[in-house]
Amino acid sequence: MLTGLALTGALHEDGLADTADGFFGGADRGQQLAIMRDSRHGTFGVLAIGLSVLLRGAGLAASGEAGDIGRALIA
Repeated sequence: MLTGLALTGALHEDGLADTADGFFGGADRGQQLAIMRDSRHGTFGVLAIGLSVLLRGAGLAASGEAGDIGRALIA
């Protein structure tokens, strides 16, 4: 998981955090878009990143054997 984050520059996580902050933090459309353009992460963004990493880690841990984990990481 760390290799994937490092190779992508955590770009997907940044997008996930911006989306979560915008959808759950803004009252109207203009405010939501302004929040998404802001480079700082808010509470909802941090929660979304944390849950995403925890769910991926739990999924890999539950997949069993090393060969299964390798195939899951490639997928």
